[in-house]
Amino acid sequence: MPAVRGEGRFIRVSCCGCYGHVILLLQVQQGDIPFQFLWEVPEEVIPAIYEQAIREGIMKELAEARITTSLQIQIIGGSFHEVDANERSYRIAAQLAIKEALQQL
Repeated sequence: MPAVRGEGRFIRVSCCGCYGHVILLLQVQQGDIPFQFLWEVPEEVIPAIYEQAIREGIMKELAEARITTSLQIQIIGGSFHEVDANERSYRIAAQLAIKEALQQL
């Protein structure tokens, strides 16, 4: 099965500022590894300090969707805002991105 793309944006500028933007590829895998996470984003696109928050958002969404299939998830892009980026926003953006990709399976 070919990889499907998901993109999530969580951007709010009306209050204190929230910015998260994640692009990922999701592919069903054969085998016993339930989840393979690949970080393939340059530091200037999304700083690595947000990797854990993105992983947490993905894992939360997969748990809520009750996915039992072996998956490979590649974080391939997104964007960063120096002032408004935060972990919560990237966590939510990752949830939105994986949800979009899962709908295509």
